[in-house]
Amino acid sequence: MLENMRAFVADDDPELRGIVMDALADDGFDVTGCEDGRELLYLVDSVSAGDTPRPNVIICDIRMPHRSGLSVLAALKRRHVDIPVVLMSGTATAWTCALAKRLGAAAFFDKPFDLEQICTVVGRLARA
Repeated sequence: MLENMRAFVADDDPELRGIVMDALADDGFDVTGCEDGRELLYLVDSVSAGDTPRPNVIICDIRMPHRSGLSVLAALKRRHVDIPVVLMSGTATAWTCALAKRLGAAAFFDKPFDLEQICTVVGRLARA
């Protein structure tokens, strides 16, 4: 169990977001969910302002309305936000994966993914 660990999970699919959030909560994370990239960046900005506790890791879908996961990752890089980001996608290409890596993604998962595996990677990144 990872006590006092926090994670933000952004995915426009409420069912998948809930599954990932529940799995991380079962592992001891305090989890906050977001339905799109814009809401995720708002949360990150509230961390910078001191209004929201800083997450140890962010899990983000690539394809979402308003702001994609890649757009979020680029914005975090520009803002010098040092929080590991795990990206997930059901439509990734080799180009998408390469761009995610260049933008600093800590890990990348294709949907459908093994929930236990993503929790293991998220836990490792949160402790780093």
